[in-house]
Amino acid sequence: MKYNQIDSRFEKTLSAILTHSEKKEYLELLENEPVTAMKRNTAKADNIFDNVEAMEIPWCKEGLLLKERPAFTFDPIFHAGHYYVQDPSAMFLDFLLENLLPELGANPIIADLCAAPGGKSVGILNRLEGRGLLLANEITPKRKQGLVENLSKWGHPNVMISGLPLETMSKAGPLFDLIVIDAPCSGEGMFRKSEAARLAWSPDTVEMNARRQEKILVEALKLVKPGGYVIYCTCTLNQRENEEVIETSPQRNCFEPIFINLPKKWNVLETTSSGLQFFRFLHHRVKGEGMTYTCFRVTGNNHQSIDLSRVYRFTRPGKEEREAIRPFLKEEFLLQNTVLQLLDEVYILKNTIFHEAQMMLAKINCRPLSIGSLKKNFYAPAHFTAMSTASLTYLPKIEVDHSSALDYLRKKSFTIEGLPRDGGYALLAYQNAVLGLIKIHIGGQKWTNLYPTGFRIVN
Repeated sequence: MKYNQIDSRFEKTLSAILTHSEKKEYLELLENEPVTAMKRNTAKADNIFDNVEAMEIPWCKEGLLLKERPAFTFDPIFHAGHYYVQDPSAMFLDFLLENLLPELGANPIIADLCAAPGGKSVGILNRLEGRGLLLANEITPKRKQGLVENLSKWGHPNVMISGLPLETMSKAGPLFDLIVIDAPCSGEGMFRKSEAARLAWSPDTVEMNARRQEKILVEALKLVKPGGYVIYCTCTLNQRENEEVIETSPQRNCFEPIFINLPKKWNVLETTSSGLQFFRFLHHRVKGEGMTYTCFRVTGNNHQSIDLSRVYRFTRPGKEEREAIRPFLKEEFLLQNTVLQLLDEVYILKNTIFHEAQMMLAKINCRPLSIGSLKKNFYAPAHFTAMSTASLTYLPKIEVDHSSALDYLRKKSFTIEGLPRDGGYALLAYQNAVLGLIKIHIGGQKWTNLYPTGFRIVN
């Protein structure tokens, strides 16, 4: 990419945060290809990465910086949710969470308010290690579909998904110990990856996004408990969409700075404004694209919730329904979780966070990931039953080779030898990594591919 493809007014933006020599280096490296990295799933076997040629990412222990970009689409392990493709700069959230989570008790309640496509959410779930509860919210329906797919593959059960505008969600009041706001922005940090981001940039775009971010922050702060934390980040670099959004917030007197100790050798650009730390990731300083972070503690929240409990419609399955579900779920899993039903869909909630989850379900239009459906006492397991890291099912596992795994992910039919003659559901796996479900017909000669149509590989 050449300099003349960059709006000259963007260079003035850089001058506010970089010295002349650093700005020159930054602009020169805009012509380089972006790096490729992935984040491992802590709850799924990671010995499959033993032979991967990669460098560790210092601020994320599950992060791997790859030497070259493989064809992820054709790697069944990717579709099994054993890793997520993510820029190293975006993984800094993991480091911030490691610093903040010890302050939040055993089962923190967290919201990822602009969650799609899911990179921040999978990092939060890694750090929670099965504790607490995450609400992943995405207002755009198409982007929400991608979020559901990625969180289904990731398999952590302590997550619920919503698609609400923040002005609606904020009526629920202070429910969360920590919120993450990955705010929509002008995308300056994406210039190496996206020609569209370069062409769309203008000072007017910056101002439009900043005003949008200000509104998001106002509503988001209503959701944080006193003593809770906010992590605010953008994939842009200018001060208008970062420092100015935070400093000019009408609730500025309701939150206070916190200090995060950052190793100097990471070479992250660290600045302070009005007592708040800001961390900038710039491609001439780190192996990663452009991002800006800040975090702070909420000291007070007088926002009152609206009583929305009348919308709670979840029920517990009756005796006959429980008997239909029981053959599919391990007994120890049933003892540690509560099974709920809404219409035909069946969900599970961990007993340790059931009260908090029930309150959230009552106040916010959200859902856990369904583990199955129940119609006239006939239970059919859902894709998340196969993908869940909770090891919740007794279903047998059938191994296939790479070619068959890709056919399965394309939702095609192929021959599987030695299927059980008594039929039933089974897990399909590649190198012990579960890809999804199949239904074997009586006699063992035929089977049905149950991979979700919306998740399939289309090429």
